[in-house]
Amino acid sequence: MSHEAGCTRQPMDGDCYVSDLQLTADEEMVLRIARIFFHSFTQPASQAWVPAFAQAEETFGSDQGLIIAGRTLNTLKAIRRLRRSLFMFNSPSCPGCSRIATEQERRMMIALALVRLGDLERAEAELVLLCESQSVRPALDAVVTLSTALHPPVTRQSTFAHPAHSVLQ
Repeated sequence: MSHEAGCTRQPMDGDCYVSDLQLTADEEMVLRIARIFFHSFTQPASQAWVPAFAQAEETFGSDQGLIIAGRTLNTLKAIRRLRRSLFMFNSPSCPGCSRIATEQERRMMIALALVRLGDLERAEAELVLLCESQSVRPALDAVVTLSTALHPPVTRQSTFAHPAHSVLQ
């Protein structure tokens, strides 16, 4: 899924621009790391998990980067175990695609942002929609664990620019 030069990708139903999510820099990096892991899942021979860990180490430092990459991977594994449908993701290497969050990426990142704001109830609601399951405790626990490894969030409102696509109404 690499469009690269001349990419004209536009958001489809349920998608939004990453900038509309109002993510912190740490959260945007978690999305990038997650996308690299997704690439590795779809093309195991690529060994894309190696650059996922390298990107995390470069951004967060050796020790913390490994923790964040590992916890991001654990979050993805928990979601994949619960979700029956495909998890659509955008290429981390295509500038056009990477500026757009798929519906699934959006829900995952909003859940993480809500956990960081202390709003576990709405984070769980996002995960119910993402995982297509009422029993999302393993995914919620993984997101909570991931959130504890990130820098404390800056103060922000718990609303996002795309409330029509979210439980944040």
